[in-house]
Parts: sequence; C-alpha cells; structure tokens
Amino acid sequence: MIARGPKRAGRVTRAVVLACAMTIVLAAGQVLGQAGQVQAGQPNEGVNASVEFRGSGGVVEAPVEVLSAGLLVRPRDAAGGQTTQVVAWHRVRDVRGDGLSVGAWGEVGQELMRAVARIERGDGALAGDVAEPLYARLLGAGELRGPTGLVLCEVVTRVRLERQGPGGATLAWLRWLQVAAEHAPSVGGAGGGGGGGASQATSWTKAQWVGQRTTLTPVVDERTGLCPQLPPVFGRGLTGPALVAMLASAEWPATDEKSIMSAGAGGAAGDPRRDALVIALAYRVAAQFESGGEAALGAAGASGVGVVKLAEQKQGEAAGLVLDIVAARVGDAGVRVEARKRLSERLASLRRDETTSEIEPDDAPIDRTWQRAWVHLGLGRSLLRETEADQRRRGLVELLHVPALFQVEHPSLAALALLEARSEAGGMNLGAGAIEAIERELREGLGLGEGLSEPPPASGGG
Repeated sequence: MIARGPKRAGRVTRAVVLACAMTIVLAAGQVLGQAGQVQAGQPNEGVNASVEFRGSGGVVEAPVEVLSAGLLVRPRDAAGGQTTQVVAWHRVRDVRGDGLSVGAWGEVGQELMRAVARIERGDGALAGDVAEPLYARLLGAGELRGPTGLVLCEVVTRVRLERQGPGGATLAWLRWLQVAAEHAPSVGGAGGGGGGGASQATSWTKAQWVGQRTTLTPVVDERTGLCPQLPPVFGRGLTGPALVAMLASAEWPATDEKSIMSAGAGGAAGDPRRDALVIALAYRVAAQFESGGEAALGAAGASGVGVVKLAEQKQGEAAGLVLDIVAARVGDAGVRVEARKRLSERLASLRRDETTSEIEPDDAPIDRTWQRAWVHLGLGRSLLRETEADQRRRGLVELLHVPALFQVEHPSLAALALLEARSEAGGMNLGAGAIEAIERELREGLGLGEGLSEPPPASGGG
C-alpha cells in the first residue's frame, strides 16, 4: 500500500477550513490522398511486407494491410499461429513490400510521432501546433479510427485541457470516446439508471491495438471511458463566448435519435457505440441549458426531453452517471428530485466500493474518487436550482464536499466546485465568513489569482 500521510494531512486541514464554511452555510477536413485509404479487400490486402517499428528496433516479416486505423499486421506467433494487430501509424518506422504503398499515412505517422513526443515531454503548445491541424484533417475526412485516431484524440484533449479549458477538450474527448467505442467490448452494467452500483465493466483498452495511448498517466478512465477532468458541468469554468463557441462547433458527434437508435446493437443500453452517442447528447444538452436556461433548452427541441427519458431508463455505468447529473440540473422539479435520488444511491454505492474488493489482490486499485466528486457536483448544482433556502444551502454544502475530500487528487474539480459555491454564496445572506473561507481556499489551496475566474489547468489523471 502506498503511504498517503502528507496528502491526508493536507486534506484534513482543508476539510477543517471548509467545514467552517459549511457550518456557516447551514446556520445561515481536408481529405487524404487516395493512396492512404486502402481498405480490406483492396489491392494491398495481405501483402507480405517487412515492417520496422519505432521504439522496438525490430523488424517483422508478415502480411499487412494499410488502413486509416493503422497498419494491420498478421505476424506468426511462437506456435506458428497467426495473430492480428493494428499498429498506430506513429509507431511504424518503415514498411516495404512488393507493390505496397502507405501513401499519405506515412506522413500522418511522422506528424503524429512529433505530436506524441512533444506532449509526453510536457510541451503542450508545440504538440498542439502539430496535433490540431492533423486532427482537423482526419476528422474532416472521416478517418479518425483505431489506435491512430485514439492517440491523436488523446493528444488533442490534453493540449486543450492545458491551453483552452473544458469546452474544446470536451469535444476532443467525445471523439476519443466514439473512436474507442467502435471496437470496444461491452462496457458497464445496465444498472446506471437505477442507482448505478458497481458493474463488471471491462476495459476500453483493445489488446490488439498497438500505440493507442501516450505513456502519460491516463487522462481517460479505462473502465468507463469518461474523462475525470471533464464532468458534464458547464458552470463558472465555461461561460460566455467559450460556451457559445463550443455549442457552435462542428466537432459534435451526431446525437439525433436516429443515430443513437441505429448505433451498436440496435441502440441497446450498454452497447459502447450507443452509449458514446448518448453521453455526447447529454453533454450537449447540459451546455445548451447553461447557455440560456430553460429557454435555450426549449429551443434545442427534443434533445432535453430525450435526456430526461434516457435518464429514467436502464443505462450502462458511464451513460447512467452522466445522464443523472444532467437530468438533475436541466429537468423540471419532479425530474430533478428523482435524478437526485439516483445520484444519492450511486454515491452510497461508490462509498461501499471503497471498502470492498472487486479485484485480485495484485491488481492496481480502482480509483472512484472522481466519480464521487462528480456526484457531489451534480447534487449540489441540482439543489441550487431549487427555491427553498434550506435546499440551496444543502446544495452549497454538496459543492464544498468536493474540495474538502478530493482537492489533492482532483484540483480542477475542486476549483470548479469552489467557483460555483462562491458565486451562489453571495446571494444567500451567509455573512462574510463563509465567502471569505471559500475565496481563501481558491487563492491559497488552488492558486487562483485575484480574478478567481477559471479552474487551474488540469494535469495528470485529474
């Protein structure tokens, strides 16, 4: 077990400070060249080639296919059997075979290699200079696929978290989710709409995909496919022009009912392709609501109604969590009450999971702290929509749980909760003490300056 003494001490100090505040509250594009778009069944299928990979220094002789997802390689194993791997283009140094041409994908690999190398050494600005044009090009051509598309979406998500904030990063991550879902195993149990307890979720990692991620600490949770740093919350960290630009972006996946119902197994809950679109729909509805309240949601048509209906149905683990948080915020009074019940049940289940073992003793522990932080955010922002003073105070307390419990692990979520709490506390006649405690934590605990307007740049795993 890893020692957590210093973290725990810091957390206790913050918890005491924020508990005082709680007490006061309660008391008061461009298309690629045709040579690079060879698909199965075309002339390059099964061409014997010599493949040299970056990083390994080795050369493999095997049949290959040139795909937008990467180079499909079928090497022989030790027993003489044939295995299949799809290698991201940035991991392919050279391919040689009679009549074989990788076309534009060789250049894609070179650019992606530079982007990955730069983000891994901590240079987000230079990584973005390469990754953003490449991302726009492949997205516009409909060629964001496989391990090549996955690692590119990851790089762009990281760059935007560092340089732009949650709006653009959310769009890149939603594309990551869509690419991953195309070949993901079934993820999550079907209990999301009814409390969302622990599920027998399998990993989004594809064993046959090589080079699908950077070497950095994962930015996406492998069990759920969600990005811990990007909850479906568009409050004080994303307002005004940034929110308008996000909603107007062409990066959104298709989230109409027809697309959702035709995805995966006939739109069945728990199918990764369907759930990826449901999650994108929920994020879009959440952003629409924050851009103009119920009026903006009404102008969006059936999307808001669809999210509420979906939240009331059985969902996979990830989709259920997202839908409940959004429904608890955008729904009418009755919908909000029911969504909060499901979130409270989910929170109780998450707490129990921390004291039970679902994994083998030698496995790495499963981090669910970010899910608990998301639920507190969802409950708090939902209660703040109510009119009764007592419920609004409870909402403020829910928000303050996030920095009190999770600031060390998830500073960006803590900042989002504190910014929201500070904004709402001003209209609750709580006295200067509570607001001063919140602002002091923003300055001293999270390092936000005088403006106190934006969460700090997200880093690592959350």
